Amino acid sequence: MKKLINLIILIIVTLGVVLVYCFNETRRLSSYFKGSTLSSTIEQVSIQEKVNNRLDKVRKSKKYTIENAYVELNPYGISPLSAIIIFQTKEKNSIDVYINDEYFTKMEKSQEHVIPIYGLYDDFNNKVTLKMEGHEYTYYIKCEKANVEYPLNVEKNECIYVGDSDVDVNTAKNAGVKSVGVSWGFRGEAELREAGADYIIKNPIELMELLIL
Repeated sequence: MKKLINLIILIIVTLGVVLVYCFNETRRLSSYFKGSTLSSTIEQVSIQEKVNNRLDKVRKSKKYTIENAYVELNPYGISPLSAIIIFQTKEKNSIDVYINDEYFTKMEKSQEHVIPIYGLYDDFNNKVTLKMEGHEYTYYIKCEKANVEYPLNVEKNECIYVGDSDVDVNTAKNAGVKSVGVSWGFRGEAELREAGADYIIKNPIELMELLIL
């Protein structure tokens, strides 16, 4: 009987500890959000998932080639100076990418190409050149005026660069800022680790934790 009573007491104490932990975690996460911020964050993640699904269908389509690629400006609606280019090639090819005649990156060999384009100029018809096996293919991406005053009055240690590919990690390195890789994007966690991302997160709440460090 004594053993049974001790077991019941142990179970009650354990449940109490678990409940206290869950309560504290819920309160801690809730403190990150004020007003409608949580619902806005969830809505934005939902929008990104829909965009990812739509672009994934484009990636799998054989309709687009390097001569007639799919080009979309600001596909996620949150970065007006970015774009994405998607197409397929018959063989596995690497692609050299130039933006406004400046070397941007080299995409690894593949038959399905999803090329993120960053650092476009606002109020400008940007020239994007794709080079493959001695041939050049040029696309023009027109960006509207951003109406943002430059330079921004921030230090590099006050900035982070968030992305989902090795291109994003390398862009952050070139800019001299910390990189945050999101594992729910096109490329996945393995590529982000190999590229040397400073942080890798698996959900938006983890980004909030980084921002308050």
